[in-house]
Amino acid sequence: MSGNKGKVKKEGKAKKRRVNRLFTRDQLFVVIILIVIIAAIIIGSILLNKNKEENNEQNNNTNQTEQGQNTTNNNSNSLIDMNNKENVEIKDGEKINNSAKLKEEKQYAGMVIKDINLYTRAEGMTDFNATVENTSGKDFTSQRIVIRFLNKDGSEYATLNAYLGDVKAGATTKIDASTTADVSNAYDFEIIEAK
Repeated sequence: MSGNKGKVKKEGKAKKRRVNRLFTRDQLFVVIILIVIIAAIIIGSILLNKNKEENNEQNNNTNQTEQGQNTTNNNSNSLIDMNNKENVEIKDGEKINNSAKLKEEKQYAGMVIKDINLYTRAEGMTDFNATVENTSGKDFTSQRIVIRFLNKDGSEYATLNAYLGDVKAGATTKIDASTTADVSNAYDFEIIEAK
């Protein structure tokens, strides 16, 4: 009898060893498959982001050219057109809009837009700023706006999204908006509510 028990124990141990080895191989196979899948996802994400960045850069360059501007790189990633001197004066490497029409006071939602400045800094960033005085007699609730820059013929030159904060009746605030596009040559502008 004791000889029989020994055989059963030896067979049981052999089966356990085979099961353990088989289970380990399955686990190893699953882990390798998971690593390959994760690596493929990471590589795919990196390539997709790289393509998106290249497309965005290409689209920005295309948009600049479509606006009819001969652009040159001014020691930065931004594009500035120093050859287009319409409605601007160039001072210390900056393009400062000097259009009398653009600087005229404007009305928006019962408020006066005044002290208007539009200029492109030497590093290529265009800034628009103005003072907003609420003369409507009622409080203005903040909202997104679009600044539409216009050519002399009234056609749209470019747009700039901005945010106009709360303005109590009789109070003043500022609009400060910037873009990497060189829109400093605009003849005029208007403000409309963003949709």
